Amino acid sequence: MSKDGVKNAAPIGIVCKGKNKLGCRLFVGTKTLKNIMETRKYVVNIIFNLINFVKSTIGNLDTEEFTDDENIAILKNAEAYIICDVTDIRKMDLIKDHVTSNGEAYIISSDVVKIVKNNPCAKALNRGVFALLECLTNYTRLDLVILGAKANIKFHMFQMAVH
Repeated sequence: MSKDGVKNAAPIGIVCKGKNKLGCRLFVGTKTLKNIMETRKYVVNIIFNLINFVKSTIGNLDTEEFTDDENIAILKNAEAYIICDVTDIRKMDLIKDHVTSNGEAYIISSDVVKIVKNNPCAKALNRGVFALLECLTNYTRLDLVILGAKANIKFHMFQMAVH
């Protein structure tokens, strides 16, 4: 959420750094980084709704999709959510990455303030699971690929699976 109260949601990867400690890497140029730098707090909404995931990736969700809580961006359909206070914002060394901003990013360290489970069996979308499904789908098509490219495709699939 911005300092002006505009609610925002965007997919980010969260890392558990210890008991009640979370971290994430955010790239320069994102609304999420700007908002967290200004307010020094954020919410991790755990959702398993692909439509919300897509909408929040390519734009922002409608205001009706957030709860009426004034000072925090909680999604109405969140299976669970974690409220965090930022303890440290540290600029990373430049990295070569596939994103814009030439890899300029910050590490956000946070304390967990509150955990709410709306669903006792809450599940988060997981990029690794979907990458595996994509690899398996491609694997089923290997016999359709010309022989010379088959080894190259297997190599790239292996690289995706282990990284």
